[in-house]
Parts: sequence; C-alpha cells; structure tokens
Amino acid sequence: MVTPLKQPIVFELEGFNVPTGYGPFFFFLALLAYIVVLLGNGIVVSIIVMDKTLHRPMFVMVCHLVICDLLGATAVLPCLMVHFLMGQKRIAYIPAITQGFCVHTYGVAVQTILGAMAYDRYIAVCDPLRYHSIMTSARLHALCALAWILALLLIAVLFSFHMNVLLCDQTIQHVYCSNRSILNLACAPTPRSNIYGLTMTWSVSTGIFIIIAFSYIRILSASFKQGRTDRTVRTKAFQTCAPHLVVYVLYEIASMIIIVSLRRAQMEHDHPGSLTLQLQGMRLSTSNKSVEGYTYNSFTLQLEGLNVSQESTYPVFLFILFSYLFIIVANLGLAVLVFVDKSLHQPMYLLFCNLSANDILGNSIMLPRLLIDMLRLPSERLISYYECVVQAFIAHMFGTSSHTVLIIMAFDRYVAICNPLRYAVIMTNRMLITLTVSAWGVSFVLVGILLGLTIRLNRCRILIKSPYCDNAALFNLSCESVFINNIYGLTFTVVLFTASIGSMVLTYTKITVVCLTSKNKSLNSKALKTCSTHLVVYLIMLFSGMAIITLHRFPQYSDSRKLAAILYHIVPGSLNPIIYGLQSKEIQKFLLKLSKSNKVLALN
Repeated sequence: MVTPLKQPIVFELEGFNVPTGYGPFFFFLALLAYIVVLLGNGIVVSIIVMDKTLHRPMFVMVCHLVICDLLGATAVLPCLMVHFLMGQKRIAYIPAITQGFCVHTYGVAVQTILGAMAYDRYIAVCDPLRYHSIMTSARLHALCALAWILALLLIAVLFSFHMNVLLCDQTIQHVYCSNRSILNLACAPTPRSNIYGLTMTWSVSTGIFIIIAFSYIRILSASFKQGRTDRTVRTKAFQTCAPHLVVYVLYEIASMIIIVSLRRAQMEHDHPGSLTLQLQGMRLSTSNKSVEGYTYNSFTLQLEGLNVSQESTYPVFLFILFSYLFIIVANLGLAVLVFVDKSLHQPMYLLFCNLSANDILGNSIMLPRLLIDMLRLPSERLISYYECVVQAFIAHMFGTSSHTVLIIMAFDRYVAICNPLRYAVIMTNRMLITLTVSAWGVSFVLVGILLGLTIRLNRCRILIKSPYCDNAALFNLSCESVFINNIYGLTFTVVLFTASIGSMVLTYTKITVVCLTSKNKSLNSKALKTCSTHLVVYLIMLFSGMAIITLHRFPQYSDSRKLAAILYHIVPGSLNPIIYGLQSKEIQKFLLKLSKSNKVLALN
C-alpha cells in the first residue's frame, strides 16, 4: 500500500536531460530569452505610456497582453535557469502550486485578451463612425477587467480541486509545474478535475475562436464593401488586424504543439519504446507470425465486446434489438414519407433524409454485429481485419457526417429566415445536390485519410478493446509509432468540432438578431419551431460525442465509455425522427390524413 505524503512536500522536477558540462550554456540561453522578453515587452509598454497618440484602446489592450507575457515568462524561466546552473530541480508545494496557477492564468488570459482585442478591431473597421462612442474608457477597462477576472476565476476553480487531494509521489514529469503534472501524483484518480479541465479548455478555446472568426468574417465583409470606393479602408484594416491575427495563430500553434507532445508522451507510456525497437524495421507478409509472444499482422482479430453480467445479457440484448428496429423503421418511414408526400419536397426535409440515411448506415454497421457477439462467448467474438476496417470507416463516417449534414441544415435555416425572399432562388435543386455531395464528400475524405494512416501500420496485437472497431482501437494494435495518427486525429477532431460549433453559433446568432429586430410574429413563430428542432438534434449529437471524448480521459471508466459509444449511435438515431416528426406540421398533417383514410377503409 502506498503511503500518502505529508507536508512539507518537496517535489522533484523531471526537467531537461542536460548533457554533463552543458548546464551553463543552457543557462545563458534561458537568461538571454528572459532578457529579450523583459526588454522587448518593457520597451513596448514604455513607448505606449510616453507617446500620448498611442493612448488608444488597441494599445491599452496590447499593454495587458505584455503583462500576460511577463507573467508567463517569469513563472517559468527563472526556475529553469536555476535548474540549469545549479542542477537543483526541487520545488516546494506552495511554490509549485503558485507556478502552476500563474502558467494556467497566462494561458487563459492570453486568449481572453485576444478575444477582447478582436472585438475592438471589429468595431474599429465595421463601425468606425461610432468607435469612440462605443469604445469609451469605461468600456475599455471593463473589457480588460473581464478578461483577467474570467481567467483568474476559471483557474482558481481548477486549482481548488487540489484541496484534500492526497499525493503519493514526488516526481513531477515535466519541466515546470502544472495542474495535470501535480494531480498525476495523486494516490487516487481525480475525475472531477479532469472533467472540469477538459470542459474549461474546450469552452475557452472554442469560445475565443468563434469570437475571433465572427469578428474577422465581418471585418473582411466590411473591407471588401467599403474598399470598392476607398482602398485605404482595406489597407488600414490589414495593418491593424494582421498583427492581432498573427499573435493568435502563433499562440494556437504553440498550444497545439503542447497538446500533441502530451499525447505522444501518453502513447509512449502505454506502448514502451523497447518493444517498438524490437519490432522496428520488420516487414512480414505472412498472415500470422509470432514475435516474442506477439501475433504479428494477424488477419483475425478478437473483439472485447460489451461487458455485461449474465443476468443482464438478455435485457440489454432486447433493449439494443428493439432500439435498432425502431431506428430502422422510424428513419426509413420518415424518409419514405418525405418522398411520397409532395408537400414535403422542401430543402429542409430533403436534407433531413441525409440524416436518416446516416443514422441507418451508422447503426446497421455496428448494432447487428454487437447483438450477435453478445450471444457468443468472449473467445468466439472474432472478426476479420478487413471487416474491422470497413466497420471503423463507416463508424467514423457516421460521426463526421452527423456534423457536416447538420451544418448544411443550419445553412438552409439561415437562408430561410434571414433571406426569405431569395430562399427559392438560393436553395435550388442544384444547391441541394452541391450541399449534400459536399457534406458526404468532406466526411469521406477526412475519414479516408484517418483510416489510411492506420492501415499502413503493422500489427502485433489482436484484441480490440472496444465493443466495435474504430480508428483508435485499430492503431492501438500496432507496436510502431502512432505519432502521425495522433496529430491527424487530434487536428481532425478539433477542426470538425470547431467548424461545427462555430457554424451553429454564427448561424443562430444571425437568426436571433433577425427575429429580435423583426416585428413579424408569424416569422418568429416559424423560426422558433424549425430552428428549435434542428438545434435540439444538434445538441443531442454534440453531447453524445462529448461524453465519449470526456470518458476517454478516464481509463478506469472503460465500461462506461463503451456504453457511451453505443448510446452515441442509438440515442440520436432514435430521437431524430421523433423530434422532426412531432415538430413538423406537414408531417403531422400527412400522418393525420393517413390515419383518417385508414379509419374510412376499416369502416367500409
């Protein structure tokens, strides 16, 4: 049994592996970097303070960004210099928490300040005549204060999870202290901190991205419109916005490098390098060869399946079976209804048929196989490698297409409400085909690359630790480096979710503005009915997907993750036709008409 540490706790930082005799050299490099940060930012602040012409909102916000940079550099570089020069890698508990708090505050504050700067640039370019009346001194200081308060509050809550956490190790496997590196030393799992950290990171990054994307879309639109008559508008917009955008992109790239490096470190921990070296360079073409106890490139894999007790097997089996039957009947029935009734030959319903087809495809590739495996012994749950790849491809197509189809449906709702007079002109049959092909085509290409990177890997394991095949389960069969797979998979997920959420926020922001400014009650009522349906379907799909991503961070909840993965297919596929069927007046009228005709036939 591991004994918890008692205060005073002193940690040992893993730090950098500095070759003997190179400590002073790295010390001077760190010192030079710190001096450059101090001098560069100090000069910028001094110039802004001394030059009264620079006493403007944009430059005041630059000063806050400078303070943020100084906070981040001062939290890390002096400690690194001591480590390099003295070889001293120890740090006490309170300084460690303080360093972690400052580092995380820096990370969040940079984003919130850049978000405030994006708002400033938006007003300056899109509404220049009212700029001074909007960006008053009071509003400027309120924005800056809000950026810092939000960062401090979020990080304070993050570090509040350290209270009453017992630590059982002293070695921090990082070059400086952070929330995760300290909590990794805990005697027991810290799920609350993990969930909050993931939610906070995702919310802040996505929120700021949406703000900046919205600002620059409006800025580009205004620049092109005004630039037709006055070219200086475009030049001014470029000069003021380009530095802000470059800083934001550099920060996001740096953040992505940190996230990818952490993922790589985790993969190296899960798949030790010694085994990779043993198998490196081996390219065997036979189907089953053993390498030190590992089955190499086997074309027969074993599915772990769903772990349920013997008493629960049949109830779970029946639940999944009836769910699958309902999904097929409901979605197929609704699709047939749309094609039969000419009054439903509208873009919204035709696009919804894509969602029905996706639900049928995604559930048909997974649920029948799962039902069969539930009735088999664990040792008999075998699947061929090629069948597994096909199942993984369609499973990821299902998840990706759910987002892309809902994005084009959001575009349809945007045109219908924000530009109703031109709706018939814009949403032609050609446009419908283009949108549909784009939604499926983008999904096909993205998932094709994802699985293509996995297929190239040699395999030394045969157990799929999942109820069905997916990309992560497949590349975990390999003993080679999966670094490229992790980078692409992470980028793919971030881009897809960001584009999806960003599209929804931008679309519904515009729709909300139109509804609030319009006095047409029938328009507002129609918007509420049609958009609420689409939004509910999107939120169900989003939260189902987020549950799987969150549970991936908790290996101890592998059974819950498997259940969430199955429900990700079942819940949206079951609820989508119900929600659209109940909300749509046209579908209700058709069903009512159909039931009346059946009654008449029965009476006759």
